[in-house]
Amino acid sequence: METKSLTDVVGVKDVCRNKHLWRMLLAEFIGTLLLVFIGCGSCISWGGNQPAASGWDKPSIVQIALCFGIAVATIAQALGHVSGAHLNPAVSIGLGAVGANVAF
Repeated sequence: METKSLTDVVGVKDVCRNKHLWRMLLAEFIGTLLLVFIGCGSCISWGGNQPAASGWDKPSIVQIALCFGIAVATIAQALGHVSGAHLNPAVSIGLGAVGANVAF
């Protein structure tokens, strides 16, 4: 019986040499970064410490929800063909742990 090293069993060589996997991980990282940046940016009040005369500087719940929804749809459309468009690191890690490859 052939003795295998720990790196053969765990699959470290497969992860290190698979350029497609790194491309998918980079796309997921960029997608998640954009979603958090754009979505959380939609919650910011731009009025500063000055009192608002008409209240236009404070985003409503509808505006925030639309911003998140449009951001998710746009990022999924742009990066979905590369990585599967999970846009959630927990989902990406979970699917990677079970060996699912949904990008194809």
